[in-house]
Amino acid sequence: MRRAGVCVALSCASACGGIATGRDGDAGATQGVSWGADAGVATGAGGTAPCNAESWAARLRAPIVPPRRAADLDLAGPSGAGLTLADLARTTCGDVAPDPTTDKPTASALLDPGGSVFAQYATGTGRVVALTLVAGYSGALALTGADGAGYVIRVGAPITKDGAPFVLSWSDGGSAGAVDELYRALLATFAPAAPASAGSCVATGECVLGAEGDAGWVTFARLGTTLWVASTTAAQPGPSTPSRIDQYAQLR
Repeated sequence: MRRAGVCVALSCASACGGIATGRDGDAGATQGVSWGADAGVATGAGGTAPCNAESWAARLRAPIVPPRRAADLDLAGPSGAGLTLADLARTTCGDVAPDPTTDKPTASALLDPGGSVFAQYATGTGRVVALTLVAGYSGALALTGADGAGYVIRVGAPITKDGAPFVLSWSDGGSAGAVDELYRALLATFAPAAPASAGSCVATGECVLGAEGDAGWVTFARLGTTLWVASTTAAQPGPSTPSRIDQYAQLR
């Protein structure tokens, strides 16, 4: 499965799209967190302290910081060798052991009680390859362009530039200019030493646009970040409102 050379083999329908839920027709399997019956309390693996809805509420407000952080989790893991399910069990107090019932190369683990954060992981090793953020995650991906313009990207909210709507138009490649603008702001914010190509990132392959039915996605390859919108054909601001953000551990 490809995304400009950076896509790992996630369990999704095509072009790395879709959370693997284990439902009929999906490619992967879901291993959920084992949450206790008392007010959303979960007991952690290995005798770790209980977690509750309050602790996850803070994670759901955490900023998104490419190329490695979301939900206050670092995809590099505590040792720098990569985040694993065992690390997540200790960190989030969830039972996220590998699912022994799936024969797929990757699966999806629900991490929080509200269903807003998933970990895509390799079933053979338990290594997390991506974090997926959906409705209920309020942490922002905040960017500052080289010209000082400020962009805010959140799940479920229209993208803004200096507080005004920032429009993505998906028809006939109309979003290429806006995507390139976001890409350059991403680089200026999180990888200022990385040289940006002279041409459009869409033309050079550093940004890849795709579709799954009416849904659309754009991957910013160097940062390992993918933005999804639920519909590219709805009235604005729908096509400019991320419905999901993926942060991948594998980068170019």
